[in-house]
Amino acid sequence: MGPGSRRDTLDDHFGDWNWKKLVGLGATLLCKMKEANKKHTAHASAFEELNKALKPETTAGWRAYVEYWEENPNDASVPNPFETKVSTITQAAVRLKLVEMESRQLCEGNDMSLHPDVSTSVFIATGIDLESEHLRHCFQSDFSLQGAHQTDRQKTVLMQQWNALQCKVDAWKRMQLLYTPTVQLLSSRMEPIGMPDNPEDIKLFLPSSLTADSVSCSPHLFTIEWELRIAQAGDALDDIRRSLRLRDYMYTFKWNWIHGQSANTCVQNALGRVEARAAAAANKYCAAHAALSSLAPVLNKKGESEGRRQLLWIWMVEGVGDDEDEVVQDCLRIEWCKAHARMMRWKEEIELLREEMR
Repeated sequence: MGPGSRRDTLDDHFGDWNWKKLVGLGATLLCKMKEANKKHTAHASAFEELNKALKPETTAGWRAYVEYWEENPNDASVPNPFETKVSTITQAAVRLKLVEMESRQLCEGNDMSLHPDVSTSVFIATGIDLESEHLRHCFQSDFSLQGAHQTDRQKTVLMQQWNALQCKVDAWKRMQLLYTPTVQLLSSRMEPIGMPDNPEDIKLFLPSSLTADSVSCSPHLFTIEWELRIAQAGDALDDIRRSLRLRDYMYTFKWNWIHGQSANTCVQNALGRVEARAAAAANKYCAAHAALSSLAPVLNKKGESEGRRQLLWIWMVEGVGDDEDEVVQDCLRIEWCKAHARMMRWKEEIELLREEMR
């Protein structure tokens, strides 16, 4: 087939596909209209039910808040009603909650710990911390920063870091035999391949990597890691936001005030450190996201787009708005704004489909 025949063939395929799409446009729009009507009815009903459960003066204030924010989309001084005003959950808060839960289990005689000094939450949290040390690639970066001609002192510090991490990994592996004994079988299968030379390359086998049907693991460990990973992802996103804001400020400051080679070199070094911090936070978030993706099918955590998400019944219970707690009111405002946005989104979809079907 020559170049001209190839182009003609591709044009024929494209034309055939466009013709089929045009012929089936009526049926496609009809299906979309049926879905839009159904979704709009469901979300409008849920929104009205939520409205009835809240105080009228509260919802009136939120409605004015949303409308004012929508009227000023480019004004950064107008706060976003969809964003939380209270601090988000952190890894420290989740670990405290898990420790409190284990304390209650001890009092009730339902302790699930297999070691007197290391509980299940401490075991998983330590593994995640070790994974974070791996992700920082501190040892490889040390090699690149120190150059080709390292001093004996630099080599000593590097070896001490290696030895410390190796000791941590070995101690964690011993605890792992108690909580996830199947890891020993997986490790034995990897031994013929060869053990990694560096401690940061050792595979940790956290519960999120044991979700295959052929590997057994306690569901309790899956749940604990899910909670910790959610908090880890939130912390990583906060770190990324802070680093990007700092980088933006530093670039603006550099363009306006920094002149000369010496000053620019100092600023570039500082920017490099900020970029490295943002990259480390991004790697941490990617690791948390990968773990959550592995745990979601096991824990039946199904993802759903915001536009199709159904409002939970817990928000529509009578008297739900009576709680004056700041965190509760913040959550209620966000859920109300999202429910209102979903209802308006499907209403807009119906209007657009009617125009397209003319």
